[in-house]
Amino acid sequence: MRRAWGGVLVCQGVQGVQGVSVLDSAPRGRYNRQTLGSNTTIQRRIFVTKLTSVVLVSALVAAGTVSAQQKPEPLLQVAVFKTKPGKGAAWVAAMKKLYVPMLEKLMAEGAVQSYGIESDVLHQAGVPDVSAWFTVPNYTAYDKVSNAIREIQASNAPALQEIADSTDMEKHSDYLLRIVSSSQKPVAASARPYSTVGSWQVKRGKGEEFRKGFDKYEKPVLDKLLADGVILGYMLVTEAVHSAAPGKYWLSVVTPSLASEDKIEAAFRADEAKRSELERAALQREFEELTEAGSHRDFISRAEVFVTK
Repeated sequence: MRRAWGGVLVCQGVQGVQGVSVLDSAPRGRYNRQTLGSNTTIQRRIFVTKLTSVVLVSALVAAGTVSAQQKPEPLLQVAVFKTKPGKGAAWVAAMKKLYVPMLEKLMAEGAVQSYGIESDVLHQAGVPDVSAWFTVPNYTAYDKVSNAIREIQASNAPALQEIADSTDMEKHSDYLLRIVSSSQKPVAASARPYSTVGSWQVKRGKGEEFRKGFDKYEKPVLDKLLADGVILGYMLVTEAVHSAAPGKYWLSVVTPSLASEDKIEAAFRADEAKRSELERAALQREFEELTEAGSHRDFISRAEVFVTK
């Protein structure tokens, strides 16, 4: 994530859940600066971690603006995989062949709101590096999509074998997330946007305060960047079905290119500069009181497929 109200950190959803970077304490925008790898520093103000390469990520963005208090929260499912050396292209081709026609049909029927396939830009040893995701409006739609996936898998054993042959299935995981807040612009069918995802572990009982902080300090800047065309969308998510300790949040920001990062950083710095040193210090303390120290991670992925309504 890019920043966290105080000295914020910024950061692929969900590589989310998989891919992970480590957070340090240097202030950045409103968040702290995050270093990925030995030389790459991503300063972004995103509230959440990488769910894995997929970005759980990219996906995160495609569900539209949501208010937790006013509307049901859409769901995002992300599947992450670790491809075998030299098998990334084969995995992408197999996933497209097996799932894209089904997802297109379900989108036409209104069950699916968006879907994508993504590959990590920054690779890490031994962790998932690709992902596939889709968003749905509710559990009724999720049930319909899940049934369709089971049916297509049962009748396409060769395609499933291609996927298995190109990945280490011991490192495959699925995640079901709630979309807490999101907004997006239309994305061209031929586009291959980038997703930058950040994650944080929020302390027990502090989730509502964390979300309010996002709405107050992060969302206005992201909305302006979206209106100006700098970003294509953003999404804040948390697990709907907990596969780890409750309280993990991911923030995914989708951009047309990595060059957008310069403008994003400038926007957060400008917003930060409007506050006094005392205000900045207070915001940093507030953020530190809500999140577990050292829990921040980042990752970046690029879409192989990115489709939204």
